[in-house]
Amino acid sequence: MMGVVYKATDSRSKKAVALKVIRLAMAVSEEQQKSFERRFVEEAQIVARLDHPCIVAVYEIGRDPEEKAPFIAFEYLEGRTLSAILEDGAMPWKDALRLTSRVAAALHHAHEQGVIHRDIKPANIMMLPSGQPKLMDFGLAKRDTGVELTSTGQFLGTPLYMSPEQALGRKVDARTDIFSLGCVAYTMLTGKRAFEAESIPQVMNKVTYQHPPRPSQVKKKLPADIDYLIARSMAKAQDDRYDTAQAFGEDIEDVLAGKKPRHRAGWTSPGMAEGTMVASGRPLDEEMDAALKAGPPHHRRSAAPVAILGLSMLTLGALLYSSAFWKEHLGGLDPNLPPATLTLPPGPETASRQAPDETSTPTASDTPTASPSPEAAVAATETPAPTSSPEPPVPTPAPVAAQTPTATPRKRAPETSRLSVTFEHSLKSGSLRVWVDKELVIEETLSSRVTKDMVLFKQRSGKAQEQLPVDPGKRHIRVEVRSGGDTRSREILATFKSGVTRRLDARLKGDTLTLSWR
Repeated sequence: MMGVVYKATDSRSKKAVALKVIRLAMAVSEEQQKSFERRFVEEAQIVARLDHPCIVAVYEIGRDPEEKAPFIAFEYLEGRTLSAILEDGAMPWKDALRLTSRVAAALHHAHEQGVIHRDIKPANIMMLPSGQPKLMDFGLAKRDTGVELTSTGQFLGTPLYMSPEQALGRKVDARTDIFSLGCVAYTMLTGKRAFEAESIPQVMNKVTYQHPPRPSQVKKKLPADIDYLIARSMAKAQDDRYDTAQAFGEDIEDVLAGKKPRHRAGWTSPGMAEGTMVASGRPLDEEMDAALKAGPPHHRRSAAPVAILGLSMLTLGALLYSSAFWKEHLGGLDPNLPPATLTLPPGPETASRQAPDETSTPTASDTPTASPSPEAAVAATETPAPTSSPEPPVPTPAPVAAQTPTATPRKRAPETSRLSVTFEHSLKSGSLRVWVDKELVIEETLSSRVTKDMVLFKQRSGKAQEQLPVDPGKRHIRVEVRSGGDTRSREILATFKSGVTRRLDARLKGDTLTLSWR
């Protein structure tokens, strides 16, 4: 809402620079304008104090003489953000540790200068073609002078990589960045985010009270010492973490060299914090035992073990109910009856119970019978005698094979998978194209509607949705968005299973196109 970054050329050195300028997206008061400018200059002063090869460099701080707009000239970086790289999945563990070590060194330098980043995440780490990482965006940084770039009461950090003390609104220090870097390392090593959830409150609850599965549980064949590195860097309590990012980096270097981590001596894995759950993949009853052994939790945090107990009781009740239901309705059936005597209504449940190579052709006799015995089933087929002229009763024919409803065997059509694409954007116009394995499958013209009409700009919102069949198997998907001569594209791999729909969310925010599955 307050900064725009341009690619520009320094008129003296002729170097390309990233020029960050205040460009407010809406009308604000004079007081707000000064507040934004103060925070903007604070960011420039913070980053200008830092001089490290893994931190983006500041070339100049100034104010445009004509428009009076403050600006920062950063070094221009070409490469990909770590978040874009991680869309392809986990990295080789040695590469992940080397990268973590280099970022830890950059953080240690910042911490020595009294700067806490507070927003370490893959999107703020740029990977250059040479493999060099660059730590960016100190917009939420805090200096040792107590000056913060964000106003009181504002939401600080990114929930998925936020520390427990940030989530609880407590005091932060250098160990906050160590926790967030541990979360980034976890994602690089496993391909999964440690605290993934469906909503921000659920994410923050996991950050505060739940330990993620150990990396070696998620990704097999990882060295055991990696579990130690992650456990110590991501400890819930600040005192249980590494004291410095340098110590974290030194232990990483030891693991890479096949040595015992030098800072491990004297450190023991902390027990579960009060009210904390462990997402270890163990059976639910073991999780409950572990949670209860942690001691009587504070009343505000007792929801975790109670939730587990409630879920156990709910599951048990469902099982008892379902078993009683089927015993009541199916227990009286004679097991010698032909299978076609009982035909359930067609649907996804019954489809899975049918033989994979044949389906039944519905006939009048296919109606489900609730008869408790073969005699009752036969009696239902007797011809009622006319009331006007009584005749001797017709003998009940004995069940024979010919009376059994027959099923017409036929081959089931092969099930295909489906790809559902949802694209959200703020473009006034443009086009969306999607390829599956180099075959163009979606080409759509984009449009949007104005959701906010302000003084300086119009906020737009658009959404496109398409669904199409896809052959099962591993598929390469490419999404391309074109607008006003600009083209943005992103690629992603996915495995499709027969009969399953996979939903791909594509979003364009500013110049960034992101893809994610849900």
